[in-house]
Amino acid sequence: MYDSVAAVDIDQQPRSGHNPALAVFFVVFMIFGCFFVLQLFIATALEQFAKMHQEKGRNVLLTAQQEEWLTIQRMISDTNLRPRPVPLSRSRWRVAVFRCVTSSTFELLVMAAIISNVLLMALTHADMSQAWQHFMSYANVAFTAFFTVEAAAKLVALGWKQYVEASGWSGENCGQAVVGCCCCVQAVATMWIFPCMSSGLVV
Repeated sequence: MYDSVAAVDIDQQPRSGHNPALAVFFVVFMIFGCFFVLQLFIATALEQFAKMHQEKGRNVLLTAQQEEWLTIQRMISDTNLRPRPVPLSRSRWRVAVFRCVTSSTFELLVMAAIISNVLLMALTHADMSQAWQHFMSYANVAFTAFFTVEAAAKLVALGWKQYVEASGWSGENCGQAVVGCCCCVQAVATMWIFPCMSSGLVV
């Protein structure tokens, strides 16, 4: 394109930007040649595939055995068979904990706590006041305590195997509780133990 725009005449030296109108030809050619023709080719190919699919009644890229296997996998996926958790012990207190942690109210409470924790973390910003930092710290301790109690209650009621298989949030909540406890220990150590050691109060 640049060579055509710079062309002057036969046996004459090219001059930069001599005939800028020729650039329009290349722009139009690129639009219709690359985009329009390509879209036309893709539309034709898709229409042909759709026609073949209607004629054969199945995916033309799969054999009959592959189509049957895919149908079975879809049926298994739609069935969504998940074992129902059962209490590991018949003791009254453990059954009571099991009923509590498997209730829909408890699940909604945990979901509300997760959303609240995420929203609280999103409120972290630069130049926070001392009061807001203290509020964030106390709220973090409260959420950590809640998730720790929730994980412990589910472990007691369900056992480790059922705890992992019962809900997709269980592993995340357990990991969040462990990380939160580590952060709380680190914060306490930073605020109390290390300053005391530097001042000589801890021998």
